[in-house]
Amino acid sequence: IAEGEQLNVLWSKLMQEPKEKFWPGNVPTLTVTKPFNYQKWELNEPLPFPLPISPRNDVAAMGRTWHLEALACLRMRALERLVESTRLACMAATDGYWRERYHPMIDGTVEATGAQKYCEYPAVLVRVVLGNPEIFCQ
Repeated sequence: IAEGEQLNVLWSKLMQEPKEKFWPGNVPTLTVTKPFNYQKWELNEPLPFPLPISPRNDVAAMGRTWHLEALACLRMRALERLVESTRLACMAATDGYWRERYHPMIDGTVEATGAQKYCEYPAVLVRVVLGNPEIFCQ
């Protein structure tokens, strides 16, 4: 939704962050670059029953977040970044499948969690690659 100078300022700030901060463990894309700087009040609200998910569930790398990054890269013509993130998304599949989320770990790796054989990453992959043959079919 950003336009003009606002878009240029926003993109410049985003690109100043090292890619590895958005792609921990080489999996695109987190919603934040400093997930371990959250204050306790910013994490999931405590529930009266155990919930087997990370308190940082909403910052995990997910296909939908990578889709937003891919669209931004297309808009800003950051094609090298787009191709690199596409390769990383492909490599995130284990045994030919992706997981729902890839939670950042303090050591820079990710923990694959959520639904097994989740369709979000491959759905985005198809849209990004087949929708842009001029970038990927060279």
